[in-house]
Amino acid sequence: RGIFVTDIYTKVLNIQCVGHVLRFFTFVSTSLPGPAPHCQPGAPLYRNSISWAEVFSRRSRVHVDPNCGDLIFSGHMFQVTSFCAVMLSESKKLMPSAPLGRAWCLLLVLTVCVQPYYIIASRNHYSVDVVISSYLAPLVWYAMEGFYKTSLHRKGVAWFQWFVPKALKTFLHSRNPTCVPSEKEEKAERDRELQYLASKYKMDAQDKGYLRKIMAQHTANQV
Repeated sequence: RGIFVTDIYTKVLNIQCVGHVLRFFTFVSTSLPGPAPHCQPGAPLYRNSISWAEVFSRRSRVHVDPNCGDLIFSGHMFQVTSFCAVMLSESKKLMPSAPLGRAWCLLLVLTVCVQPYYIIASRNHYSVDVVISSYLAPLVWYAMEGFYKTSLHRKGVAWFQWFVPKALKTFLHSRNPTCVPSEKEEKAERDRELQYLASKYKMDAQDKGYLRKIMAQHTANQV
């Protein structure tokens, strides 16, 4: 089976959903002083307290009312590392040749290695935020890869398919090169082709029977 752009998007988004739920619990329950200049006492935008009403209604805006508590763990580092993990795992299917795949993997790893320096240098996060993201993202990716093979995932996909419109489902099914049609679908497709040829060339019953036999033999030889 190959890999498609939709598969990459789905895997990355699934990891992001799980990771940011975990991130919510960590940065809400941890109150470290922010390393950014506006989070230091005496800064023009420094705020010493916040009301409960602002907890649920405040919208942080850069350079106007910036945030200071969104630290553990680094969301930017988590996103880059999780994307790298997915791409490395699927590099053999994505790249046309092995040397190009190795060069692509090396570029991704270098990007992940350089990212922490700029995050810490810009004082957006502490080193502990970056370190946690660096090992948590691969762990979430590994757990999700195992989850995709469970019966719970298959049941969830089957349940979700009830909400997909029939026309869209038919279109995706017809455009999927990895989808193997069933015997019933193959027979229906042969009947449609036979009906078209019979009406176009005005065949009688004997000709249609002969053509149906040839089409069946051709399908059997392909299998």
